[in-house]
Amino acid sequence: HKNEKLQSQRDRIIRDAKKEAYKIVKQAKLDVDEIIDNLRSLKVELEKREMNKKIEQARQDISKRMDKLSEGMAERLVIKTNKKPPRDLKVGEAIKILSLNQTGYVISPEDENGEVQVQAGIMKVNMHVSNLERVEPKEETKKTGTSKIFKSKAQNINTEIDVRGQNLEEAMLEVDKYLDDSYIAGLTHVTIIHGIGTGVLSAGLKQMFKKHKHVKKYREGAYGEGGAGVTIVYLK
Repeated sequence: HKNEKLQSQRDRIIRDAKKEAYKIVKQAKLDVDEIIDNLRSLKVELEKREMNKKIEQARQDISKRMDKLSEGMAERLVIKTNKKPPRDLKVGEAIKILSLNQTGYVISPEDENGEVQVQAGIMKVNMHVSNLERVEPKEETKKTGTSKIFKSKAQNINTEIDVRGQNLEEAMLEVDKYLDDSYIAGLTHVTIIHGIGTGVLSAGLKQMFKKHKHVKKYREGAYGEGGAGVTIVYLK
């Protein structure tokens, strides 16, 4: 009987030890799972921060290049002035930049300083009206009567642009000009095809849309439109 009692005690001790060991292992597994979840969350946060850094860096690079272009241009310009500067310039009107001897069109109305923003080729600059003169286009006046537009531009503008494969800086420059052209052409909305990829291109462009003066609102593409790989932009 004494031996049986000792055996019974041993068995109980072993069972209790196994139970305790199981609890320890189970708790350790839960702790490990929690650590893994925390590491995953940290990885996502770090990737998000890295993406935001890349977006901000691209924006700064674009700004520096535009500043350098403007400085270089200013050094080369021989400023001419129009004794009778054009007034009440409308968005879409054809103009000539006297100092550049180049034609373009107005993309924003005159501000309180007498400056308008004009598009001349790929260049978009602010110019004082004294440096501009109207160019009478042969094209028809827009039905609304608010502005004259280049009919050929309206006919040739596409309702979508594909910037897949470009880096963020290239895409932002191209899409910015495309939105200006689309606005001038009278389009109400356009489709920007950027793909999904790492998400940097999509996120960077959406940051630009938030601040773009011609953008009213934007949304992700619906099923059948391209989904997350496209953004539908509505113009003012």
